[in-house]
Amino acid sequence: MNRTNQKTQKNSTVILGIDVGTSGIRGSIVKKSLDSSDQILASAKISMPTPRESLDSFGNSVISQDPQIWIDFLTAMLDRLARKQPLESVDYLIVDATSSTVLLFDLYGNPVSQALMYNDNHARSEAALIEDKITQAGAFSGASGASSSLAKILSLAKQTTHSAPLYICHQVDFINYFLCGVMGKTDENNALKLGYDSINQRWPSWVLTLLSEQNLSPPKVIAPGEMLDKISPKLVKRFGFSADAKVMAGTTDSIAGFLASGACQTGDAVSSLGSTLAIKWLSNKPVFDSSLGLYSHKLADQWLVGGASNSGGKVLLQHYSIEQLTKLDMVMYKDELKSILQENRSYYPLPAVGERFPVADPDKRPELPEKTSCNASDIEDSSDCLLQHINYFRRLTLGLTQVEVSAYQKLQQIAGQSVNRIFSVGGGLQNKTWMQFRHELLPAPLISAENLDAAYGVTKLIKLNQ
Repeated sequence: MNRTNQKTQKNSTVILGIDVGTSGIRGSIVKKSLDSSDQILASAKISMPTPRESLDSFGNSVISQDPQIWIDFLTAMLDRLARKQPLESVDYLIVDATSSTVLLFDLYGNPVSQALMYNDNHARSEAALIEDKITQAGAFSGASGASSSLAKILSLAKQTTHSAPLYICHQVDFINYFLCGVMGKTDENNALKLGYDSINQRWPSWVLTLLSEQNLSPPKVIAPGEMLDKISPKLVKRFGFSADAKVMAGTTDSIAGFLASGACQTGDAVSSLGSTLAIKWLSNKPVFDSSLGLYSHKLADQWLVGGASNSGGKVLLQHYSIEQLTKLDMVMYKDELKSILQENRSYYPLPAVGERFPVADPDKRPELPEKTSCNASDIEDSSDCLLQHINYFRRLTLGLTQVEVSAYQKLQQIAGQSVNRIFSVGGGLQNKTWMQFRHELLPAPLISAENLDAAYGVTKLIKLNQ
C-alpha cells in the first residue's frame, strides 16, 4: 500500500498550535478525528518579558522587542511541552501571533531591526503619507493608522542602512522561519495591515510603490492553513519531531481566539468583553468602513468583520475596584434589573472623550448615570450608600450593554445580514449583572465559548488529512 493510500485511511491528525501573545507563548497539541472531535493531548505556557518602551528623537513612545526573545522562549515552551507529550506524533505545526508586530531581516535570515510591537504608534508621518495614498486610490485599506504594519515598516526602513533588498517580516513569519526556514511569505490575515487587498487578492500599486522606494518587496501571500514547508531538520533533532511534520501558514492572535470559541457559521459573532468591547462577526461578504474602523479578514470562503469600541470594562474600573465590583455584583435580583430596563434610559459609558465604533466621533462625550452622593469608599460603611452604588453600577453596566446592542445593530444595517449567535469571551463574563442585561437585550442567543485558548483555535485552520 503506498503512502497516499495510507494517509487517506488515517482517521486522526495531531496538530501543534502555537500562540505567541503579548505576555507569553502557549502551545497545545490537539488530536483531531474524522468524527470532528478534538482532544487536547497536552499544553504548555511560558511567560515572556514585557516589550521595551523608549522615546524617539521627537519624544514619541516607541514600543519594541528583540525578536530573538521570541525564539528563546519558544524553545523553552517546546522543551516543557515535550516533557508532557512526545512531539514525534505531531503531523502539523501552525502559529498565530500578534497582528502588526513587524521587523526587517536580510537575505540570510538575520534581523536588521528591532521588532516594533502591535501597540506601537509612533510612525505618524508615515501614517499620514499612507492616508494620502489611500485617499487618492479611493479604496479602504487595513494599512490606515500609525499602528499599521505598513507605517511601521516604512519607519524601520528609513532607519536602516541597506543596499540589498530586505524581507518584511511579521512576528508570525519570524517564528515560521525558525520552524521551517521559509522567508518572504506571509498569511493573508497578517498581510491586511500591510496594505494587502483581501477582496481582489493582490497588493495595490500604491503599496508596491511605497515599498519599492525603500528597496523593499512585499511578501508572497498565502491562505491561512496552507503549507509553508516541512519542519527544519535541526528541530527534528532538537525536539524529536517527525521529519515529515509540516509547518502551515497561520493567522493573527485575535482570529485564533475567535476560532477557539466555536463560532463557525455565517452569522456567528464573538464579543470580547475586556477593558474595551471588541466584536468579530462571520459574514458571507466583506465589510469595510474606515470611518467606523470596520475591516474584514478573509477566512476560506467567509469574511470575519471586526470592530472595536472605546467603551468596556475599563469604565467600571474607573469607578470601582475589582473587589468592590464583586460586592456590587453579588446583590442581584432579576426583577430589579427589569425595572431599570423599564426606565427607558440610554447611557453611553466611555473612559474619556471619543469613540470609534458603533459611533465614529472623536468628540463624543461619556453619557453616564447620575452620580451618587456617596463615595465608593462608603460602600462598606452604610447600607444606604451600598444601595446607591448598586443602582449606579447597574446603570453603568446597562450602558455597556446598550453600546454592544448598538454595535450589532450597526453591523446588521451595514451588511444587510443577521447576527445569529453571539459567543462571549473576556473578563466581563464574571459580571453577572452584565450577563443578565446582555441576555435581555442582545439580538441573538448567547452561546458559551467552546474554548478560550488561541493555541487551540489556530489548529482549526488545518483540515483533517489535507
